[in-house]
Amino acid sequence: MRFLTFVRLAICCRWNERLFREMYMAFDAGRQAADPSEGWYKGELWFFDNYVIPLAKKLDECKVFGVSSDEYLHHAEMNRKIWAQKGEEVVKEMVDRYQKRKELELGGLTTDEINGFSAKDLEYIMHKLIEKGRANGTKNMDAEKGQRDAAQAWMDALEIYQRAPAACEMRDRSIIFPVYSGIHPWLKGGKIFNDKNGYFEQNLARKFVNESKLYRKDPVHHFRALAMLSEVTAKIGNYAVAIEISETIMRVYNLEKDSLHFEKIYGVDRAVTQCAQTAMYHHLLGNEEHATRVIDCVMNDILPKMDPTNTLGNFELLLPILYVLHARGEDRQCYNIFNEHVELKFLKHHGPDAFTPTKSIHKQMLWFFGMAADPDGFEEFDAAVEYFAEEGNGFPFPFLDNIVIQTNWGVTQLFGECCLLLARRLEKEEADVELRKKIVSKALKLIRIADHKVKDIDGKVVLPIAHAVHEPMLEEAVEKAKALGVYEEVEREAPTPGVTVKLPQSYLVEPEDAGQLMKKLYGSK
Repeated sequence: MRFLTFVRLAICCRWNERLFREMYMAFDAGRQAADPSEGWYKGELWFFDNYVIPLAKKLDECKVFGVSSDEYLHHAEMNRKIWAQKGEEVVKEMVDRYQKRKELELGGLTTDEINGFSAKDLEYIMHKLIEKGRANGTKNMDAEKGQRDAAQAWMDALEIYQRAPAACEMRDRSIIFPVYSGIHPWLKGGKIFNDKNGYFEQNLARKFVNESKLYRKDPVHHFRALAMLSEVTAKIGNYAVAIEISETIMRVYNLEKDSLHFEKIYGVDRAVTQCAQTAMYHHLLGNEEHATRVIDCVMNDILPKMDPTNTLGNFELLLPILYVLHARGEDRQCYNIFNEHVELKFLKHHGPDAFTPTKSIHKQMLWFFGMAADPDGFEEFDAAVEYFAEEGNGFPFPFLDNIVIQTNWGVTQLFGECCLLLARRLEKEEADVELRKKIVSKALKLIRIADHKVKDIDGKVVLPIAHAVHEPMLEEAVEKAKALGVYEEVEREAPTPGVTVKLPQSYLVEPEDAGQLMKKLYGSK
């Protein structure tokens, strides 16, 4: 305000633009809903009329600055007059300069700086961005800013590597492999917005596979790339090829030698978790005998050799197994598996106050499997009802739910079905109607959250694995809500990305068929 009062408009605009750029950057990144450029011109006029000029007049009246007081009023009135004439044009210019600056800068670096990197410079920058992505993705992943910063760091690393001529001079190009892998969970978590066709994610996996196949020093990178390709292939419903890709890994994978090394580099052994995913793919294809063989392999051969302290890794390994067993009605086994190999091992090795990304949903998952196994005799029924009846309870961490629902059943689906199980028993026991309304409303809210993820804004299924268990839950929730008079229509909404990034054009072309790629790399079966 002081600048608007005391100095000429050119200086005012310099500081005004800095504030505008800060607010426009927040809008561009999805952290602010309103576009500041739309009301900036009129907002400044209002500010002149209601704050700046009245202040200047008071200063002139009291003569606190002597003869300068009249000069301040003159500047304020002149600035207001010029802004009224040219302000709309100034706002357009500020938006243009922001867009040009955004195109020129990447990760705080200009195009000239990126082009001038030596191979050593590029390696240093890549390591720093990878460290930033990993640090924010673990220590700060429960904070919105930490998620945005991690996602942005990974995308900056990819773009800088692509643009820098020095990338061709690097002797060890494996530095890009953690970037391919690091971007993927942020895509799944919705913090980097995939293109409408999903080409970016599919091509990212294919590029990873092709480049890691040429890297002979450490096969773990190629195992990770193939696991990622298998996952994104299943995501579009091509389960048979996804199984083929996973089997290609396991034919040469040495669990004792490779698994700990895999976890050291990538945090979780995606090769074995993807092997476990194939149980679900076989189940969805109707190959129950094959699904059972995979489950037996995971439980008897793989799980005993996994690091018991890696709670996240064991959670991801077992989730597809639980998906199949629950579909078969074997919920007592689900409860025992999850309790023994996830919850109790976490408490034993880390303690109740420690953190793991899945800790916040352990109790509710045990309730779900316990209720499904014994609806009438579940001992923690009252505790579960009390928890889910509370207004704000039962809504999982969105980032975690987004990741899980991409390749499995979503946490919102699990919690929604748990509420339906509670609602059935409450209805059977003729419980208080208001309590039943709360539980059914919670079930419908949770399942609708999942519905907006498994289908796009037009209602087209985009996540077939999660959708395979979805419609019966949705139908039951709607039916119960209507019966209790708590049903309300809602409109579908497009998801909002956490980080607005310009995806590299080279990744937005139609991807090569995954089956053809495997034949090219490995020949026919």
